[in-house]
Amino acid sequence: MIVDAHTHLFPPEFLARRASLVKRDRIFAEMYSNVRAPMITAEELLKSMDRNGIDIAVVAGIGWENQELAQESNHYISESVQKFPDRLIGFCSVNPSWHDSVIDEIEQLVRIGIRGIGELHLRDEVFLDSGMEPVLRLANTAGRLGIPVLIHASEPVGHMYPGKGTTFPSRLVSLFEACPDTCFIAAHWGGGLPFYNLMPEVEQLLANVYFDCAASPFLYSETIFRIVTELVGPNKILFGTDFPLVKPHILLEQIRNSHLAQDVQEMILGGNAARLFNIDLDRKESGDKLPNNRA
Repeated sequence: MIVDAHTHLFPPEFLARRASLVKRDRIFAEMYSNVRAPMITAEELLKSMDRNGIDIAVVAGIGWENQELAQESNHYISESVQKFPDRLIGFCSVNPSWHDSVIDEIEQLVRIGIRGIGELHLRDEVFLDSGMEPVLRLANTAGRLGIPVLIHASEPVGHMYPGKGTTFPSRLVSLFEACPDTCFIAAHWGGGLPFYNLMPEVEQLLANVYFDCAASPFLYSETIFRIVTELVGPNKILFGTDFPLVKPHILLEQIRNSHLAQDVQEMILGGNAARLFNIDLDRKESGDKLPNNRA
């Protein structure tokens, strides 16, 4: 079984309204103001999954600041999951700045089948003074409901890219420390946080944290798979593409070329996600071997 734990999709009308959405939401503008930045619908995602032998995908929103747009996105994700329940797992777009209404939004969405929060994009201001309080309330709500939080992470060094942000490892650690009962998925290899797992105090804080490899080819060489597996263990890594930003076959080839043992590859490709999302491993067999298809 292969589970892509990090993909994004949008309502079809959002693709046609890109120019107007750029003016309405700062986060969206950072990542999608360039018309070359790809946006897809659920049907387009499923076609790519079929071409690449991917059984299940987690579909997430972005860190919308505009609550109305986020709700439109959440509604579409919920509809898509209900339409394709054996193929898609839905995460919801929420923003801590909505204060009390964010809790109601999360609880309502969980009742109709949403199984996680994310991708959460945190701004500089939330790490200042009392700005973390809404974030902690959101994260603790996820812990109470038993759902994970997918959080965008970024590297404090290296090149800039649209939507990189400043959720650096030091900031992630402060959040994980404050919410030990919440399960987090730190996207994009946690902005390099696994490298600090050699510190005993950090290793303890990461007990409830997974790392995905979304957009990895834009950030690291393929040796990252072997190195992070050694640092945090193979049971903490999730295969995630950030599709449509990254084509799935690129990451599948990197895993194939990583020289990791077959059982470790299977854990990364789907076993860990199956455990996290309570997926029946016996219901699919297509993930036994990596496909050679391109998409």
